Amino acid sequence: PGGSEASLQLASLALGATKQAAPQMQPFVRMRNDLKSYLYNTDGLIFEREGYPVVFFNEKMNRFTLDRKGYHDMRDVAANVDMEYATGIAKAAIATAERLAR
Repeated sequence: PGGSEASLQLASLALGATKQAAPQMQPFVRMRNDLKSYLYNTDGLIFEREGYPVVFFNEKMNRFTLDRKGYHDMRDVAANVDMEYATGIAKAAIATAERLAR
């Protein structure tokens, strides 16, 4: 999540939505200033600066894992995507959006 209280509430909501919609996932929350957070390298910071609450759904990607094979290189193709994992992330995001809409 971003650094605001609203972002922390959004992260809590997302965590609950993920546990329900994608129980095979093992979600966790990394705080904005955690060195393993990847929020620093996203547009989320721009939205946060404008006052919007933000939360970032992500694999275990961070400044320490940027050199992994398949990250923005020639192996970054659909055939190498873990579709079960990607489906879990999508379900988590959709369930979070659905809860926010209520």
